[in-house]
Amino acid sequence: MNNMKMIGLGITLGVLITFCSCDTRDSRNEYYPFIETYEVTVMPQQWILQGDIDEIGSYYQYIVTDLPLYDAYYNGIVSVNMYDYYKDEVTQDIFEVQVPLPHTVYCMNDRVYSELYDYDISADGTLALKLYVSDYYTGLLQRMKKTFKISIMWQAQ
Repeated sequence: MNNMKMIGLGITLGVLITFCSCDTRDSRNEYYPFIETYEVTVMPQQWILQGDIDEIGSYYQYIVTDLPLYDAYYNGIVSVNMYDYYKDEVTQDIFEVQVPLPHTVYCMNDRVYSELYDYDISADGTLALKLYVSDYYTGLLQRMKKTFKISIMWQAQ
């Protein structure tokens, strides 16, 4: 009987210790998340060609300079989404779709090619939106107005 009492007492103490354990986190090291969202619309004439037309390695670029990227660059993450518009061939309805970058769009002009939208972030606080054309057919590209959603998330103490 004594063994049963000792086993019961041991189980009870184990449960109490488990449920009554103290939180050992140091409240001085709490992090608070910050999230800011911006929309940037790039007009067709704002895409700047880097390199020459149809040159190997050429692409289009638009630099975003008015974003608070310094804290996010060193303490967080930046996420960029693009709003793209698709037309239903049957109903002719236009749908707005939000897709994360990088994103590939397939096109047909004089040739079939693809456009790849991507971005780079610099330590100086700028974000470069980039548009690459497959096989470097930058001369065929019909630049369009594009809207990007930029979400900046970081943690600060």
